Amino acid sequence: MLAAPLFYPLDSAPGYLYALAHVDPLAYQVAWLRGTLSGDASGLLWATLRVALVALPVLSRADVTRDK
Repeated sequence: MLAAPLFYPLDSAPGYLYALAHVDPLAYQVAWLRGTLSGDASGLLWATLRVALVALPVLSRADVTRDK
C-alpha cells in the first residue's frame, strides 16, 4: 500500500519504488481516481467495466458462510 502514489507523484519516486508501484494494483486505482477528478472519465469507465466483467461474476460464485 505504501508503494502506491497516494501522497507523492510517481514521476519523482526513486527507481525501486517506481518499479514496485507498477505491480501494486492500488497505484492504478489512484491513477483512475486522479484522472476522473481532473475531468478524464475514461479511468472511471475502465474501472466500472472491470468490476462488471470480472469482480461481479467472481463474487457471485463466492461461498458465503454466516455464523448464526
